[in-house]
Amino acid sequence: MINKINDLDSLKSLEHDIEDLTQRQHLIKKLSTVGGVNYKDNVSPVMARLFSNELMAKMNVNGNRGKFAFGKSNLFIVVTESVTTNFKVTEADIKGTLATTLKYVPDRKGGGGRKKDN
Repeated sequence: MINKINDLDSLKSLEHDIEDLTQRQHLIKKLSTVGGVNYKDNVSPVMARLFSNELMAKMNVNGNRGKFAFGKSNLFIVVTESVTTNFKVTEADIKGTLATTLKYVPDRKGGGGRKKDN
């Protein structure tokens, strides 16, 4: 079972842990068992298995607006490898799907909502 990460400190700790190839491969193997009929249907459940909505609301692919840059992390590599284990898809396609997934997280339960500009 994968423990869901709820805060940035735990995220950074996992980032450090998966620098070890054995731990990285173990996590990829666990995440590759998450289902889906296509890669787009697989990316969101993989992310939901790893992170809380509250934490995902604090990240985006490129790290714009002071958010955590998920696309530059070791966990992005893990998610990409777990998805490509089951589906023939490019990294760019996965990155685009991740961007969309992370874009709408604030609207979900536990996502914290969107900040209003005055």
